[in-house]
Amino acid sequence: MATWWIRWGDLNWPDSDNYDNIKAHAEGLAKANVSAVVLFGTHFRWDWMPVFPLLHDYIATVAEELHKYGVKLYDHHSVNLVHRYSTREEMRHVMLDSGPHLPFSPTWEAAASWQYKGKYLNDWRMIDTVTREPLYFPQYTSEGFCHRNPEFKEAYFDYVKTLIADTNIDGLSADDAMYYMGYKGCACPHCL
Repeated sequence: MATWWIRWGDLNWPDSDNYDNIKAHAEGLAKANVSAVVLFGTHFRWDWMPVFPLLHDYIATVAEELHKYGVKLYDHHSVNLVHRYSTREEMRHVMLDSGPHLPFSPTWEAAASWQYKGKYLNDWRMIDTVTREPLYFPQYTSEGFCHRNPEFKEAYFDYVKTLIADTNIDGLSADDAMYYMGYKGCACPHCL
């Protein structure tokens, strides 16, 4: 098993140089007797919603090239975490300290209008048990959607079906649908 990392330059898609890179990388993995690949880089997936068609087309092309050699592709992303920021310092923290994933994300102001199939993403947020405000994870400069919220679950399951249909991936590794220890849980109506 090996990893496949999406980098900023890969999102200059469908640039022919990127297609050539995909083909060469897939061939190299096959020659190394790799049988499965896990895709990393676009971890906080809901932040990529405005460009799902572009991202899915890139992933589909990777899957297609790997499948030519019998190599399986698994996608890896966060089920529910999203980056959010309001100041330049927070934006820089997101961009510089997000570890191994590409931190493409909106400000809180921009995110307030985001909808998935008519449902506002902000309506899915975890709520702090003390302040009754949206729960914020400062080390990630992020918020999280509550995995008990039925609208969120429906939207996520719909997204996964769309992802599979659009990309022909062979499987999924999904993170973060949990309450992080040390945080103030969730006081949304679905958790009380």
